[in-house]
Amino acid sequence: TAVTPPTCPPPDPDTKTPKLKAPPGACDTHCHVFGPAAKYGFAPVRRYTPPDCVLEDYLRMARTIGIERTVLVNASCHGTDNRPTLDAIAQAGDNFRGVAVVAEDVSDAELARLHDGGMRGLRLNTRSSSGGVGTEHLETLAARIADMGWAVELHLHGADQLAAMLPRLGKLRINYIIDHFGGTRAGQGVDCPAFQALLALLRDSDLAWVKLASFYRLSDDGSEDWADMAPLARALIEARPDRLIGGSNWPHPNYHKTMPNEGDLLDAIGDWTSDEDIQRMILSHNPARLFGFD
Repeated sequence: TAVTPPTCPPPDPDTKTPKLKAPPGACDTHCHVFGPAAKYGFAPVRRYTPPDCVLEDYLRMARTIGIERTVLVNASCHGTDNRPTLDAIAQAGDNFRGVAVVAEDVSDAELARLHDGGMRGLRLNTRSSSGGVGTEHLETLAARIADMGWAVELHLHGADQLAAMLPRLGKLRINYIIDHFGGTRAGQGVDCPAFQALLALLRDSDLAWVKLASFYRLSDDGSEDWADMAPLARALIEARPDRLIGGSNWPHPNYHKTMPNEGDLLDAIGDWTSDEDIQRMILSHNPARLFGFD
């Protein structure tokens, strides 16, 4: 019998004004739009069913925290149907880019159409049965997007999967993004082998990037400010601040604990580093370079 995917709770509607003043050109490099469900269907095999969280809802939140640019990631619940993201980019304009999900046999014409629609990357997922496309197609797809200037984004379900991928990542010739702290949990700590491998990867490669997003999911101490994630964030900042990007993960799909507030999420970056040049790097300069805003 088919299992009905759980329905997600909505995001916190009352976005706080953050203490940290976002720099000019601040970019949210990881978020999603959902719905209207009546217009866009869902992949039959998926891990969750989101509520409608449309572009207008996102823009209201972004204005409150000072975000001027956005990279929408096509969510796994839509499978390889990139219409929700493409339509939102078309509606929002030049300050939006996207990361697509494509089948391994995607046509050149479709890739060109996605590029024209504002896509600048594609996402591979180590849980490919959930509507994403698996990392077994990494090399093939990376070769096909190389001339387009896209990055490949890797969503790993657990830090230990990174070590197995290191030899393959070392052979890539395009930018690649490790999502969500590489999946390292706070309880694993800075000294765990997988996180040390991530730090070494950052230091050694000018093609590797790490996304400082979804850290509220990775926190283990239950604190409101996710303080146990700070040592991991600071270690990444110390290693390569010029290869880090930030993201809200709004509207926090498939999260069933207390919803994080985007104002608090932005303030976490201010807690991790008081250096305004590094804050500008993470929030503005790095995403502009990586996703072609400049």
